[in-house]
Amino acid sequence: MRINVLGSCLLLAASAACAVNIQHPADALVTRAWSGSPDFISGDISPDGRYLSQVNWASGDLQLVDLRSGEARDLTGQGYTGGYAWTSAFSPDARRIAVAWYIDSVNAHELRVMSTVSGRFRTVVPADPDRYYIDPVDWSASSDEILVAVQGKDQTWQLGLVPAGGGPIRTVKALGWQTPGGGHDQAYPDADLSPDGRYVAYDYPPNPTASTRDILVVPSAGGAETVLVSGPGSDRLLGWLPGGDGILFYSDRNGTPSIWRLRVRAGRPIGEPELIHANVPALVPLGFTRDGYAYGVMTETTRVHAAEVDPAGGDNVRMPRAVHEPPWRRSFAADWSPDGARLAFVTHDPLPDPVERLQIASTTGEIVRTIVLTPALHTSNGTFRWATADRIILFAYERGLAGIFALDLRDGSHRRVMTPPSVGRSAIKWFDVGPDGRSLYMVARPQGRGRGNNLVAADAETGVMRVIGTARAVTASLSVSPDGTQLAFLARDDTSGHVELRVISTTGSGSSRTVFRPDRGRIGPPVTWMPDGSGLVFKIESGEQASLWSISVRGGEPVRLLYDCCAENHVRIHPNGRRLAFASGRDRGEIWILKMPGDSGLQPPRE
Repeated sequence: MRINVLGSCLLLAASAACAVNIQHPADALVTRAWSGSPDFISGDISPDGRYLSQVNWASGDLQLVDLRSGEARDLTGQGYTGGYAWTSAFSPDARRIAVAWYIDSVNAHELRVMSTVSGRFRTVVPADPDRYYIDPVDWSASSDEILVAVQGKDQTWQLGLVPAGGGPIRTVKALGWQTPGGGHDQAYPDADLSPDGRYVAYDYPPNPTASTRDILVVPSAGGAETVLVSGPGSDRLLGWLPGGDGILFYSDRNGTPSIWRLRVRAGRPIGEPELIHANVPALVPLGFTRDGYAYGVMTETTRVHAAEVDPAGGDNVRMPRAVHEPPWRRSFAADWSPDGARLAFVTHDPLPDPVERLQIASTTGEIVRTIVLTPALHTSNGTFRWATADRIILFAYERGLAGIFALDLRDGSHRRVMTPPSVGRSAIKWFDVGPDGRSLYMVARPQGRGRGNNLVAADAETGVMRVIGTARAVTASLSVSPDGTQLAFLARDDTSGHVELRVISTTGSGSSRTVFRPDRGRIGPPVTWMPDGSGLVFKIESGEQASLWSISVRGGEPVRLLYDCCAENHVRIHPNGRRLAFASGRDRGEIWILKMPGDSGLQPPRE
């Protein structure tokens, strides 16, 4: 499959105006099976090719999408009731599905096996505070065991097998902090059990600092690993051939992302890899079905936009325009330089090489510099602030450990600024930076029980923290004024239960005051100050529409700035007060079925 991007795309804040022209070589045995709004990364395709599993992020439930009719149905009705669905894997007969389910009270995942008809489930592996992730990645051909990837609290991973009826995890392979399979964010692991159950294949970096991956195999009974595929380029496992005599993998070894096949016997590679299908960018692996190998292709995703508005009148001066990137390349976490001359944002591609890149563009949109972030560092789409001329402060994970980092733009190096142990991972993901470049403000849950959260200030150099005030504050909503004297945030009123916009002094003296409480719709993040400190910008959601508004810090009537905005929890305002940068858009994709040349696509390579 060949994807051609025709020019640059002008996108409204939540429109799908950029078309992707897909062409096929005459001999390519590929067919398009479905087009829609997928969650490819966390889901699976059923072996009969009928259903796609995914998380319904509106409800938190596990959802099945009928690829014939397009109908989607939630399975349990329990989403966001003490937790939510995560990754999933169909059993060979598609009557059951294994799902990782996050449990709020434990801050960890449990493994459930669920009926795909009734939604009834049993917990196979209970949530354990010493184990964060337990992701189902495959089933044995007999449906007796489930292959899982497990991440412990020490951030290391292991592959193991669990009886489908419940029982202890039997470790197959202990690994380091990098995720087997997985993407840029050290999550969504992947591995495959051979059809005869004797081997587990997975891809993994050859060393802790490598941005490329090799494909390895290990006996399911335990033992030494064997390298099946190694360089050049990055090699990502797609799956065992149904006959068990080889693997399908995705690699840029020939200069472009392509699909390859390798014969395997007794856990050892036989011969050289064979190119099966060339030039397939933006592939997301799904798995073999009875019709062939199914893979997803992202045709549209969230991208950074820039728009120009009139803060006083609310009229658009310049419509939102997406950054000049391919429509399948995700971009996010944007901010303007302090002098307003540049815009920085983060991008990452789908496989085979999902390392994040920091792009720095001029105000006209031309990329003037690219910094490749180390594989050990990823932003997780959290706070991203261009604090000083040469320093960006951001939330990120380094070797699986969350923290706040400073990125030096002079040489591209980074250092961990702080990891406040008392505020938790979710709190430090959303913070703001004071004008001094070292004062960090965040919302933290206090120790013990209570209805409120603490508004805290932390010194990035000393780590000293102090409490500014307490309120039922929304974690991702906090913003400090340009002069550093006031903190704006969203909080739920104790009497009415409605969320409102408030302001409090950063000195901690005095109580907060309400600036705005909406009569209609729901007010939500992002919240940010106008550069001159005269007003605040925030989002109001009504149904599926989300609009961006501004209001004077003294109160009064708000002014609508944009009708449809924004996909993430931050909007950054140019120093001139008129230009906005934000991430927006939606995920769109297609499922394609590949039948390999020379056979049915379901048979092993010929001798």
